[in-house]
Amino acid sequence: MYERIKFALLFGLTVILFPGFEIHSRISADHSVKSTNAGLQPSRIELPGDLPQTGDLVFRRGRGWLSDVISSFSKHKPEYSHVGLIHREGETVYVYHILGGENSGPNDVRKDLLSDFVSRKTCSSYGLYRYPMREQSIRKLDSLSGVLFQTGKKFDTQFDLSDDSKYYCTEMIYRLLSEVYGGEYFLPLSVYHGQTYIACDDLFNQPSCREIYMFQYE
Repeated sequence: MYERIKFALLFGLTVILFPGFEIHSRISADHSVKSTNAGLQPSRIELPGDLPQTGDLVFRRGRGWLSDVISSFSKHKPEYSHVGLIHREGETVYVYHILGGENSGPNDVRKDLLSDFVSRKTCSSYGLYRYPMREQSIRKLDSLSGVLFQTGKKFDTQFDLSDDSKYYCTEMIYRLLSEVYGGEYFLPLSVYHGQTYIACDDLFNQPSCREIYMFQYE
């Protein structure tokens, strides 16, 4: 119990405080809106070709020391501090992701414009990654993400993988991918003082996961 509390304080404090550096917007209680930043003018980003596609993962490195702290929980490649899943509606690109902290709005799954998710104000760098999936699996992944958004899956402030009633950001992506790849522990996870958790690089630093684009702001 002591180790869980210590882990939650160390890991959780950084995640809960970190959204103070995000672009904040609120979502209606019934989650019937199209996006958590519906009605806002999106910032512009330039991506090559037809990138990204539904089902791609988008990682970002936030600005400030808190982002540095949370990225340090990635033991092998501490490059990013947050992750979301790409969802396309025609030419409009959204990101499903989850944030915690009372200053970030409701503590549940969000659907934000990609242009805001990776804006210069929000992050210092970002990357797009892709797992090999058939079209049917991509549709399943996208559908499950939409369900989490519509039902308002809550943020897990305890970072407890044994409880799937709530998720933290990397856990959400891990759970979704495990539905496609056939069960939990389909990839190695990180451990801190006996506490298993999912770091950003647990998701992208895998042989089957391919980096398809990376950008760093000057």
